Amino acid sequence: MTHRDELDRWAALMNLRGIAGLGARETEDEKLIVEYGMIDEFANTVNHFSNTQISNIVAEEPPLPDFSCEVSGQKLHLELTEFVDPSLLKQAKHIVKTPTEPLYNEALGFETSFDWFSELLQTTIEMKNQKYMNRDTQIDVLLIWNEALQVGIEDTARWLKRFEVQGISSITSVYFQSWYHPSYIVRPTWSLKAHPLLGDIKFFQ
Repeated sequence: MTHRDELDRWAALMNLRGIAGLGARETEDEKLIVEYGMIDEFANTVNHFSNTQISNIVAEEPPLPDFSCEVSGQKLHLELTEFVDPSLLKQAKHIVKTPTEPLYNEALGFETSFDWFSELLQTTIEMKNQKYMNRDTQIDVLLIWNEALQVGIEDTARWLKRFEVQGISSITSVYFQSWYHPSYIVRPTWSLKAHPLLGDIKFFQ
């Protein structure tokens, strides 16, 4: 495969991201490509807001978090997880596998609210915290990313102002990334609990 082919493949995978990467990630290799892309976007956002460089990004093996990187000469471990409702994921997978499904060529619609958002976000954080507590391993940065267009960016900014992170003894910091329109300079990102090396990020104040 040529370098141009690799770039085309990367662009296709990144552009096909949806709920849980449906249609974009069929192999572990493709999953890794998408996750590298998410970290690269996060690094660009951090650099934009705090002029801090994230470098030497390397995929790690369990029991370590997903990736390691260097920030200001220090090594940090990053864990990535997608913000997705398990019930919606189950429904989306069924639709993708069922061409006769009326919604096969339609966007998956669902209602959102602060209660739904905050409960799902807290559950997502708690699951990661428990997982690494059991491994006796610390996550320096938990990066939660959302690709569901139904979760609006303005709603996300408003809801995150009201959200308080709880129960993260195995997690040093938490950041939330949303989908973004191409007109944005960087991907919308908010720090729920900022890391001292990365700084506090609030896309909308």
